[in-house]
Amino acid sequence: ALQHAHDAGVIHRDIKPANIVIDRQGKPWVLDFGVAKILGSGGISLTLPGTTVGTPAYMSPEQAMGRSEVIGPAADIYSLGAVLYELLTAHPPYEGPNPVRVMQEVVDHDPPPPRDLAPDISRQAEAICQKAMRRDPVDRFASGAALAQACRDVQTGSGGLLAEEVREEAADQPVAASGNRLLLVVVALAVAGLAALVLWR
Repeated sequence: ALQHAHDAGVIHRDIKPANIVIDRQGKPWVLDFGVAKILGSGGISLTLPGTTVGTPAYMSPEQAMGRSEVIGPAADIYSLGAVLYELLTAHPPYEGPNPVRVMQEVVDHDPPPPRDLAPDISRQAEAICQKAMRRDPVDRFASGAALAQACRDVQTGSGGLLAEEVREEAADQPVAASGNRLLLVVVALAVAGLAALVLWR
């Protein structure tokens, strides 16, 4: 769904668990494009420059700093990585007593490695999550499709589009347990275009 949106020049800017629902057929739908940014034609946005948009625990560092001029598809990739983090660990990547403190943590610190909170998850799942949440946008997955492919590669045991450092780190680890596989499938589906973006037809 995110790949479809990005191909249409739309950046969601508020990917979080509450904005992804699963239908009765098991397909994820991405909801609520109320703060979306439209690329092209001057980067039309529903918000003013310098405005912080998103949900603190899931927003990218560039969003937390209010750098709306540099926010692009990579910000949504980060946020989906933060959703995966919570799926894997049962904790959001950042927590704090108030939104300002959470945003400060997002800007200044990396979250704990997922396996620190959930040692039973695979290194492959952790590596995908961490790559999606790299602080520098250029170090994240290049697209939603690339993130989806990385999840599929874990399912099939192939190298594929996984970054070299991800393959090396995960080489001596077993493939994710069935629960982790299900989580990766959900993320892969969410970025693979199975959700219809009715608002942008």
